Amino acid sequence: MRLVTFENPVKQSRAGAVAPDGRIVDLNLASAAYLAKGAERMHAYRLADAIVPCDIRLLFEGGDASIDAARQALQYVITN
Repeated sequence: MRLVTFENPVKQSRAGAVAPDGRIVDLNLASAAYLAKGAERMHAYRLADAIVPCDIRLLFEGGDASIDAARQALQYVITN
């Protein structure tokens, strides 16, 4: 998984990953989408903020758990 920092359309810095087709996936939003399958939508966003934060430094600080969750979220977006 190739991680990147990018700016979204409203100029916020975000943690992302490059998908196989070259597009950049917002990992926090991808995580919320993945988590929304089994939780209420608002809870999914809160969980995603804690597990796969928007800031790449915080993502790394989360260690293996955050990186693994980011990997799952990316895979979810790629396959759905």
